[in-house]
Amino acid sequence: MKRFIAIIGLVSLSVGIVSAKDLQTYRDTYTKSLETMALSHGKKVGKLNKQYSKSLNSVFFKVKKSDDADKAEVIEAELARFNKEKAMPENPSFLPEIKKLQTKYTKQENILELGVAKKIISLTTNYEIALQKFQKSLVANSKLDEAKEVQEERKSLKESEMYLQAIALLKSTKKTKKPATKKTKKVKIEEIEKELEIIPKKVRGYSISKVEEGQTVYSNSRIRLDDFPDELEDAYLVIRADKDAGDALSGEVRVTKKCTMYVALMWKYGRKIKLKESQFKLLERKGWELVDGGFSISSGGYWKVLKKEIPAGSVRFNSSGRPDIIVMFKEINKDEEVDLDEEIDQDGEIDKHEEVDD
Repeated sequence: MKRFIAIIGLVSLSVGIVSAKDLQTYRDTYTKSLETMALSHGKKVGKLNKQYSKSLNSVFFKVKKSDDADKAEVIEAELARFNKEKAMPENPSFLPEIKKLQTKYTKQENILELGVAKKIISLTTNYEIALQKFQKSLVANSKLDEAKEVQEERKSLKESEMYLQAIALLKSTKKTKKPATKKTKKVKIEEIEKELEIIPKKVRGYSISKVEEGQTVYSNSRIRLDDFPDELEDAYLVIRADKDAGDALSGEVRVTKKCTMYVALMWKYGRKIKLKESQFKLLERKGWELVDGGFSISSGGYWKVLKKEIPAGSVRFNSSGRPDIIVMFKEINKDEEVDLDEEIDQDGEIDKHEEVDD
């Protein structure tokens, strides 16, 4: 869990003074982005650790009430170990109550690790592309010494321990992950369509698809989804024609139960600002919450994602400035982070399955 945080710290400390002022600016931007990523990741890890400790304490007090001294001693020892190490042991506990919590912790830890690995790869790739363009401009202007420095910077990026570990983690995950068959994907879409209903009398050409990299976002173009916040895993987007991208929703979509609605808003394209900060503040006053993480599509633009829990019924959303809008939905109980603080009965069985917002 701590490996990426430590490596990011080393990258930040290793940024020295470079003779090419523009290259230093590029590196400073890259380093700042890494530091922001590490801070966000650290907060999520801290929250996960807190949940695990809280759950262990809950189990400990219940076991004490049952007068099982041996079991209470094992749980107390695990509490002391975890508070010191802040990590899972090499081998899981033999005690069912602890083992279940450790399994959940490990699952969530893997999700967080994979999320930060994807972001490192994406950020490093974009940085390398920017450096490649910068290098070409330097060569064109006969600044060959500076161009060589940029070339060395590009080479070191793909050889860095941080980048190589991120790539290795992503590859190992892909090897073990079962590919979804077309039949499975179709069934899942049919399931979500029962909860997210497109009203045919009002609109044609709307469809539903899972939020994933490479997914087309408009029904009549090849514009695809390139990046999105981690918590949009397991979410579904409403696909409509690009000519409708700036239209407000006024009942064309209906949800059959309470869920989280996400809206990605293109607030800026090129030099044209479509949504000002004051307009985002207005949406926040109406209950919309800004989501951490980047969002981008292949046609470009600057995007922000907001979310809000909505009740069952017709969906309505409007924003001044007519920005492009991409609408997504997610079940309340499908959020990324597992809540370890669950009710456990005297037999050590988990009574409910709850998840919390990221």
